[in-house]
Amino acid sequence: MKYFFTLGIHPELSISEIKAKLEQKNILYSIITRHDSFFVIETETEIDLIDILNQLGGTIKIGEVVEEVKMINQSDLLHHVKVKDDKKNSFGISGYNCENDFKRVGLGIKKELKNKGFSMRYVDSKENPLSSVIVQKEILKKDGTELCLLKSNNTFLIGKTVAVQDFQKYSHFDYDRPESDSKKGMLPPKLAQIMINLAEKNISDIIYDPFCGNGTILQQAILLGHKKVIGSDNDEAQIDKTTKNLAWLKENLKKEKVDFSEEIFQADASHESKLESKSIDFIVTEPFLGPPLKGYETEGQIRKNILQLEHLYENSFTQFNKLLRNDGVIIMIIPSFYIQEKVYHINISKLLPKNFTIIKNWQYSRENQKVIRNIYKIDKK
Repeated sequence: MKYFFTLGIHPELSISEIKAKLEQKNILYSIITRHDSFFVIETETEIDLIDILNQLGGTIKIGEVVEEVKMINQSDLLHHVKVKDDKKNSFGISGYNCENDFKRVGLGIKKELKNKGFSMRYVDSKENPLSSVIVQKEILKKDGTELCLLKSNNTFLIGKTVAVQDFQKYSHFDYDRPESDSKKGMLPPKLAQIMINLAEKNISDIIYDPFCGNGTILQQAILLGHKKVIGSDNDEAQIDKTTKNLAWLKENLKKEKVDFSEEIFQADASHESKLESKSIDFIVTEPFLGPPLKGYETEGQIRKNILQLEHLYENSFTQFNKLLRNDGVIIMIIPSFYIQEKVYHINISKLLPKNFTIIKNWQYSRENQKVIRNIYKIDKK
């Protein structure tokens, strides 16, 4: 069986998360093709696509590859459109890695099926591929068909979308929280979820966020099924926000009977911790990234900020070394700064204890951002 994943705006991060989740679930797979906008795999066993998509933060759509063709034509697509006699049938077409305009083909399919007596609606948009919002509301919710046409080298893979990312759920658990912070630069829930998945840890493993802020990482860990979460922050106001948000989360999840326990306390991550030695399985965190930047800071100011952050991070890593079990993992953001067309980096390697190893790193940034998030996966041996 072949499956496709359409990716978010950071494809390397999305693909790494997919691989981590498949390996965590012991799903054997081979890579068929990959592109900045999609990732296609083949497995011998069937995958519960809805279940796996609900656990992925960096995947927009997921579905089955149903055919491979050299050229796209109307007849190839028509027989993949699901139709029923007793209802209006909705379908849409999304193209990936191709500039073809499929509107004519879509309208042709609609006309041909209407001539056969079926009630049809062709869902179109000014933007292609169709957004997850349009696909969910106008197609999947109405038991319709979205065909995704994935161009790979000189062939097209025809995919049928099974599910799209639950945009309403992400919005609810972001903006409806009692302590939602609308400040720019705050950690997005999707990114928090990706970071947790990159750790490849079991839901029974204890997760700790030593810079927990308003509790986004802890919240996403709970939504992924983790049973024990620990958070700390040196700011008492942030601890209050996390406590309120997790209480709200617990109330929201009552009907689903989600069972979890939390421990939240005020502490400086760079100082001796009250937690027991080697009591933590993995750490996922976005630490303090420095003071807000205007964009016209001098090189001297940036260097001074970096020195202060290096001191904080080095001392924090020393404490993490004490807290983590010997097979522990850290997923942590380390910033770079883009100021006046120059990038300033932090050399994380010189800050790590000798028994810490960098496994991989990814970059997460948006256009015109002054702070670039570098996500590191670090193993303790």
